Amino acid sequence: MTTTDCMPRLRFGFHPKRAVDVSLDAPSTSSDGGLVLLRQLDEQLGLCAGLARYLVDERDPLRTQHGRLEQLRQRVFQIVMGYEDQNDATSLRQDSAWKVACDRSVDEVDALSSQPSLSRFEHAMTARAVVELTQAFEDEYVASLPADTREIVLDLDSTEDPTPRTRRTASSRSVSSTLITTATCTSRSSCSTPRADSRASDYAPAMRATPGMRHP
Repeated sequence: MTTTDCMPRLRFGFHPKRAVDVSLDAPSTSSDGGLVLLRQLDEQLGLCAGLARYLVDERDPLRTQHGRLEQLRQRVFQIVMGYEDQNDATSLRQDSAWKVACDRSVDEVDALSSQPSLSRFEHAMTARAVVELTQAFEDEYVASLPADTREIVLDLDSTEDPTPRTRRTASSRSVSSTLITTATCTSRSSCSTPRADSRASDYAPAMRATPGMRHP
């Protein structure tokens, strides 16, 4: 069955090699049609592309089938779409929507990473890469603030986290009151070492501005 004039198409422009048309006809169907919207959003934000440059890749380029950017998109998209378990990759890698979202052709067989490949991808990351990714998230958040922002207040809710007495390495006590942390921004791209005030008498860690926290 082919598309008729009464079935409008929606075209996306993120694929590097060909246009992506979404229609209601067969045969390439998928239950994850919303994935192409997620891919378009990622294209506009440049999130995965920006983070991919911090990922460790010591593989032989001549023997590499799946690039780090492709693997990052596949893993991030799986989590966002509710497929947190890596085992889902074994079946999703055959789905046409997933292939297109990761810049592959629907005609390719086993185009995306399998569960073992994604597992090796995650375990290949070093501590330095994790720190750099965290800092990239922080920089992205601070850069998104209004230009005149000078201070960010992080108001963390109360929590009760008792430390087992049997742990010899435990060095902190339970936190049972609200922690108010203030980070002073010197520019849109960086924040100075913040000031932390807590009503928990012995718990006042320094904290940096992180994505997702509200600000004035």
